[in-house]
Amino acid sequence: MKNTNITISENQISKPYVQSSFERCVQYEIDENMVTSKKIIDANELNRKLLDNKELIITAKPFINQLHDFVKGSDFFIILTDNEGCIFKHYGR
Repeated sequence: MKNTNITISENQISKPYVQSSFERCVQYEIDENMVTSKKIIDANELNRKLLDNKELIITAKPFINQLHDFVKGSDFFIILTDNEGCIFKHYGR
């Protein structure tokens, strides 16, 4: 069920991109309390996705490592996903 009554206060948003991200989440009906994915794939499908995205993963790795080294120790984390949101790798907390 779409919850369009969600609001956030001015002091919760310090940047316009946070506001637009929040609005996209509302638009896509993302449950703010959801802690796991709506779709869990099996090992075969994950392996297929990893093979299909091998070039992306290899290309992104040095950039992600450099970014991770830059933000390490802060409250940031990095997630590498495919175009459907399948998580391949995450760094940070």
